[in-house]
Amino acid sequence: MKIKFKKWNLTLITILFLIALYYYENNILQVSHYTVISNKIPNAFNNFKIVQISDLHSKSFGRNNDKLIKNIKRESPNIIVMTGDMINTKDTDYNVFLSLSEQLSKDYDVYYIVGNHEQNLSDNKKENYLIGLMNLELKYLTIKNLL
Repeated sequence: MKIKFKKWNLTLITILFLIALYYYENNILQVSHYTVISNKIPNAFNNFKIVQISDLHSKSFGRNNDKLIKNIKRESPNIIVMTGDMINTKDTDYNVFLSLSEQLSKDYDVYYIVGNHEQNLSDNKKENYLIGLMNLELKYLTIKNLL
């Protein structure tokens, strides 16, 4: 009887750990710093700082993404690059991403390229998404026939 009880406890602890890990991985902002040193980089890029945002999947960090924007401002980037999957394929509106992009583009040059979630939108959703993007001051990086 004690062996069954211990196995059950171990299983429960493992499941709870996995749930906590899943929550952490999907709800915590992660900031990483990298320094690139190369003789091939022009001097104009000395101390040039890039913030990359990727795979938000329509997630908001704080009300109106206040936590994310605060972290970005603290980094004082020269540019921001958004490298895809900023939305979820299942979304019916894209206000989280569009609002974040609008706020960031007021203070920074923002470059954006789509990810697989944007590419896999149905034609109707893709049209609505593109209409929302057209009103923003983003610099779009496109690959021929991507959208």
